[in-house]
Amino acid sequence: MGVKPFDTKAAIKLRLRFYQSSPSIHITNQHFVNIKQFVSYWKDNVKEGSWLRRETEDLFKSVEFILDSTLHWRKIFDICLDSPVTETGLAELTSIHGKNPIWSEYSKKLNKNEIKDFIEFLKALGVMFNLESVELERNDAVENPNNPYKNNPKWGRVSYAQDYSIPELGKYLIAKKVSASIIIWNTIIHTHEDHAYARFALTSKNGQPTKLVDSLLVYLIKKYAWIPNKTGDFLTPQAITRETLHPNFPFNDSNKLLTAIEFGKEEKNQAETLRRQTEQASSLYQTKANVAKNNGFDSPEEMDESAKLAKLAKEMGKSLNDIRSFLSPPNPPDFSNDASLNANRPGEKIKEADNDDPERRTEIRERSVAVDISETKIAAKEYLKDRYIKDDVLHCQICKQPMPFKLADGSYYFEVVELLKNSHKRHKQNYIALCPTDAAKFLYANESIETISASINALIARTMEEINNSNDEANICQVNMAGNPETLTFSPIHLLDLKAIASKNS
Repeated sequence: MGVKPFDTKAAIKLRLRFYQSSPSIHITNQHFVNIKQFVSYWKDNVKEGSWLRRETEDLFKSVEFILDSTLHWRKIFDICLDSPVTETGLAELTSIHGKNPIWSEYSKKLNKNEIKDFIEFLKALGVMFNLESVELERNDAVENPNNPYKNNPKWGRVSYAQDYSIPELGKYLIAKKVSASIIIWNTIIHTHEDHAYARFALTSKNGQPTKLVDSLLVYLIKKYAWIPNKTGDFLTPQAITRETLHPNFPFNDSNKLLTAIEFGKEEKNQAETLRRQTEQASSLYQTKANVAKNNGFDSPEEMDESAKLAKLAKEMGKSLNDIRSFLSPPNPPDFSNDASLNANRPGEKIKEADNDDPERRTEIRERSVAVDISETKIAAKEYLKDRYIKDDVLHCQICKQPMPFKLADGSYYFEVVELLKNSHKRHKQNYIALCPTDAAKFLYANESIETISASINALIARTMEEINNSNDEANICQVNMAGNPETLTFSPIHLLDLKAIASKNS
């Protein structure tokens, strides 16, 4: 007939119904007995699985059964934790978050273990006990001053925005209270490292390049003087140092958020300036300065930078002659020297030779034409633009230089070259983006044509996670072209697509 047993759940519902129907305050020892029963029931069901846990917690979330500091019954979401129940510092900040602290008597009526379980119970139900960095809604994300497309006319509803911040963060930053600063500090040193960056793209289509900038969280935290030093003065992250930091602020940069907010930057800059001044005053520096001057450099720093550039060029397979040729190309030939002493003589020679020139003849010959290449190359061109346009500039995969010129429509001209010839089907991903010079070398002066397939297979033999987390140095293929070693660089997505093609064809 549908009669249900009077079990623990039924008893819990009955007690909660009492709180719903009794808005007036009746504080007796029975209330603390109820609290212990609620916590015990929750603990038992936590062990039974996530579904039962959610069902159990939903019993309590809509009922006003917790007393706040003003002795009013409140729902869990309308209160915050603080001493003497547990130390959070939120009680001083009710003007910001709008939640009253929990009633202090709970700490007296419950023993140590009961208080511990009570706190975990409240946290599970959603009581406020700290600040949290959250992902912003799209409309809030685009307000980030660092949004690189903020004034771009192409920015619209199909654009992509992902950003992070703390709700009401600005109010906590200007509060000039140690309690507020501690809460912010604990949030940033424990939040996920991805929250340091915002990601923006003109379209949300998969594979579209995204630009990384400081998140709104980092932008605001860098902007304000909110971190107290040992004497109680509030400083910006750049001005504070680890030695002068307030003792209640544990230093932990494991997620690199303190690096992202430029913690201690001014001290580092001062140390670097002092190091340079000390170095410049030393006899060793004077010796280096003389060597640099004798070799045509303005300073030892300029000489060191030139050495680093030469090393980088060598790692990229470029010689110093290559750099010299790029910076100082040879003078163009003077075709005006090819002139005749008799201006009429060339025309006369052409007329004389015309009698001996063969007649133009045509004949029909059969040949095989790959009708699918044109369509595949068009698709490949769009695919490669998505992979190798960085900061609105399209780069060659071999020389890493911007493509040499643009067409009348403003798009870059580049060659779409098939990578591997042993595929049974034509895939747009099996092409590479090259400047005209490197394309010609790859097609007609490629000494690695027999080994390039094995090199690509070695790159895509890695796991998908390894490829996706790799950098340019790990995604290169060595090729010899026109007698010189070169490096062919791939984006991680390009390699993942090649891996998928290889897996499909195997």
